[in-house]
Amino acid sequence: MHILSILLILAQMGGTDCNCGKIEVTGYTHMVYEYVMDGSENNYGLMSLPYVRVKFTGKLTDKLSFRVEPDFVEGKIRYAYADLKHIPHVTLRMGLLKVPFGFEYQPFPATNVTPYLTGATKLFTGLGVGADGGIMAIAQLPYTELKLALLENDPQKTKGYIGNLTVKPMKMLSVGGSYYKGHVINWYTLYEGYLALNHDLLNLEGGYVYRKGEAHTFASNGLYAQVYKKIDLPMKGHYICPAVKFGMLEPNDAQADDKTTEVWAGFNYGFSKYIRIMTYFNLNLEETNEVDNNRIVMDVQFSF
Repeated sequence: MHILSILLILAQMGGTDCNCGKIEVTGYTHMVYEYVMDGSENNYGLMSLPYVRVKFTGKLTDKLSFRVEPDFVEGKIRYAYADLKHIPHVTLRMGLLKVPFGFEYQPFPATNVTPYLTGATKLFTGLGVGADGGIMAIAQLPYTELKLALLENDPQKTKGYIGNLTVKPMKMLSVGGSYYKGHVINWYTLYEGYLALNHDLLNLEGGYVYRKGEAHTFASNGLYAQVYKKIDLPMKGHYICPAVKFGMLEPNDAQADDKTTEVWAGFNYGFSKYIRIMTYFNLNLEETNEVDNNRIVMDVQFSF
């Protein structure tokens, strides 16, 4: 109720020259079906509704905009922040924002290519700080984007912080990395490096993530790579996007033979910009204790 009241007040603010005070409402939902093949007659299917979100965006003035995004599945506000563009080439973001770590995680779950994140990226998202309160400066420089943020994490303890740098020496190539340090029960330090090549022939993305907890005697690391290509079909608005993704996770570098490998192969089929279906086969391989957990995943996404 409080959010709705705030949005109604914002809608009456500002002039008409910059569309100030006008609110744009968009959203999306995912319906996911998994068929898990456990190697016996006990194969089973799972149906879930992991995301139902509505996004409210708008401008208060020429230099001040906002975003509020409730998550109706979790029953909470996922993002709620304001962007101030007062300094040339710099945006100051304040509020509950998306933490700029995990190249694979940044488009998720609105424009992701495959239904799930790899184990490498989950080294970060598994900490539960993918969205966090804080203040972030975003600098858009020639061929470079720099993000620096001071985050809340645990209000009772020292705050966390992150730096993210992406270099684009040419239009089709992006190279970057991030450093994150924050207190989530314990202190964690994470590094990542990533590369993206977007060419007319194909799209190639990959990254490496390293995580170390101060209370642990071991570190974790993982990598991933995915290749995909969007192909427009003769029917207006229809497209198909075949993709293959590989991931490797080393959960404990002090323990031998505990690596896991995952492979995703499938495609996205878009009926329009509002409806798409992701259909994938997921192969999972464990080094020592093999688990029969391969699966077929179908994800239907509706957006507006």
